[in-house]
Amino acid sequence: MGELKPCPFCKGTVDLVQTMHETLGNRRHHYVCRNCGAIVFLYVKGVKYKSKEETDKEAIEVWNRRTDND
Repeated sequence: MGELKPCPFCKGTVDLVQTMHETLGNRRHHYVCRNCGAIVFLYVKGVKYKSKEETDKEAIEVWNRRTDND
């Protein structure tokens, strides 16, 4: 799994947590800052045919995207 950028609010370490809802066929990701406790949710729709690794990678890419990226 790729590395997550630090929390945009306090620059603290962030953990990625994933839950799967088998009936709806979707995964929910959320990011929790260990320092300030900020929680950011990401809903990944229609992932029945994607592996956990693929959706984790997408979630990390979304988290790491910043307005000042190239």
